[in-house]
Amino acid sequence: MWLFKIKILNYFKIKTKFNIKMIMISLTILYLIVELILFNVLPTIPNYSIYVFIDSIFGGKGIKGVYLLTYVFIVTVIIAPILEEVVYRGYILGNLLKVYNKPIIPIVISALAFGLIHLGTQSSINGFIFGLVSGYIYYKYSNLKYNVLLHSSINLVTYMSLIIKLF
Repeated sequence: MWLFKIKILNYFKIKTKFNIKMIMISLTILYLIVELILFNVLPTIPNYSIYVFIDSIFGGKGIKGVYLLTYVFIVTVIIAPILEEVVYRGYILGNLLKVYNKPIIPIVISALAFGLIHLGTQSSINGFIFGLVSGYIYYKYSNLKYNVLLHSSINLVTYMSLIIKLF
C-alpha cells in the first residue's frame, strides 16, 4: 500500500529546477522593456518628466532626494551593467563567436547593438566604443566578471559626475 502512495505522490511533484540562465534572460528582457519605455518612449510625450513618473510609481509619496539617488545608483551601477553584459557580451557576442571564425565581426555586431540601445548621438557613439572594448575583453578572457566590473565602474563615474553637478 505504501508503494502505491509513493507512486501517486511522485506524479504530483512539481519539478522546480533552478535555472539561473533563464532567470537572467527573463530579468534582462524585463529590464530592456522598462528601459525602452522609461527612457525612449515616455520622453516623447509632451510635459513628461522621468522624476514625476517615478514618483507616481511610488504612489506620489515623493521619491526624492536620497531615495531617488539610491534608486538611480542601484539601477545604473549594479543592475544595468550585469543585465547588459549578460545580454550583449554573454549572449549575443558569445553566440556570434561560435558562428564566426574571427572575432572582429561578432565584436562589431554586439557593439553596434549595444550602441543602438543607448539612444542619442553621443550616447550611441560612447556605447559603441565601449561595446568594442568590452567585446574584446570578453573575447580575450571569456569571463563576464571583467566586463561587469568595467561597466559598473564607468557607470559609477558617470553617476558621481551627475551627483557633483546636483550639489
